[in-house]
Amino acid sequence: MAADVLAVVVIYRCRPQDSSTLRSLAASCSAAGVRLRTLIYDNGPLVGTTERATAAALPDLALTYVADAGNPGLTRAYNHALARAGDAGQRWLMLLDQDSVLAADFVAVTLASLAARPDVVLHLPLVRARGRTVSPVRLRLGRARGVLPPGHSQPRAFFAVNSGTTVSVDFVAALGGYDEAYRLYGSDNWFCDAAARRGAGVMVTGTTVEHDLARESASPAERLALYAEGARVSRRLYRGRPLLLASFWAWGLAGAVRRAWRHRDTRWLGAFVRGKVA
Repeated sequence: MAADVLAVVVIYRCRPQDSSTLRSLAASCSAAGVRLRTLIYDNGPLVGTTERATAAALPDLALTYVADAGNPGLTRAYNHALARAGDAGQRWLMLLDQDSVLAADFVAVTLASLAARPDVVLHLPLVRARGRTVSPVRLRLGRARGVLPPGHSQPRAFFAVNSGTTVSVDFVAALGGYDEAYRLYGSDNWFCDAAARRGAGVMVTGTTVEHDLARESASPAERLALYAEGARVSRRLYRGRPLLLASFWAWGLAGAVRRAWRHRDTRWLGAFVRGKVA
């Protein structure tokens, strides 16, 4: 089953061997007795980072390293990995960021879930952040209404963060790949909305990922610009769905106020409202 999976880890201004995700992925592979094919897509390569040095530092992973100084975001990296997986005949794409910590049993449990339910297109861990489970969750009018329990379900609307998701290559290809308009913010919302509207089932595996929401690898200016871009493109998700659009504005404004307060910068509020940085 491991040969059918390509893991893609998107990093930014981080040496691969310093990524908590890559270190914990390697440890989980070692515990499972497998060597997972792993594509590192580096959106902010540091001087001296090479595939050879990275492979030597992380011997439990079968690594390929791609440097892209243009920093195109997450979805370009996902589509690059999708094309590679398709060319290699691999059935599954495992999405990971750089700031997560995977449980020791993450790889073993995920592979067992894929083997047991290959008919289910999404296999999801329980993602925890700041002491609570934040993903996957059932949605009602765009807001979280309870964590999805371990096992199979077919929710009418749901949300799952990208990191830790394992998805069918054929399913994503049938969508035309990931929408690259969502470079960072909103990419998981777009995908989950597309999956739910097509009646995709999900399998919550029960293994866990600790996700560091507080750590921000990009600069404040870059984060602000990407947030504005995500707010702008996310509005089109709800065209023709007035209740969801109203909910997006209500909860989005509340979130923008919280970000403005946390950063002591009112531009976050303007970025959400206008979809651009003043």
